[in-house]
Amino acid sequence: MSTEALCKLDIMEVMSRYALASDNKNYDLLRSLFSDDATIAMQFDSDFLGGQGVHFDDPASFIAFVKETATVYRASQHLLGNPLIDVDGEVASIRVNLIGTAFYQDTSTPDTTLYGFYEVALTKMSGSWKIQELTFTSIGSK
Repeated sequence: MSTEALCKLDIMEVMSRYALASDNKNYDLLRSLFSDDATIAMQFDSDFLGGQGVHFDDPASFIAFVKETATVYRASQHLLGNPLIDVDGEVASIRVNLIGTAFYQDTSTPDTTLYGFYEVALTKMSGSWKIQELTFTSIGSK
């Protein structure tokens, strides 16, 4: 298998671990996927989190936001698909679609499904791919 193909598999693994960490509320795993100076931006549609946009200049602030918003969920499931990956040496980018469903602690509240896509820049550091910049754009929710 070519070096580029192996890199693409490794990058898909990073994003799969991102989804797993989010769903399992494994914040140590989530933190391990980011470089120390990573930036994160998310724009939600009006039916999810009030349509707010958020921006973080460091992974710790992002993870604190995720912890706080996840308290109302008993579970979530992030499904990632259609990855488009470009690799150029030690830097790479991926665009991947998301269908994410949140299941509320209050079971009388209907589940919410969020649709959108991630655009992610990664850097290879000490042999591992790390998220350098993560942008999420919501295209709708129900």
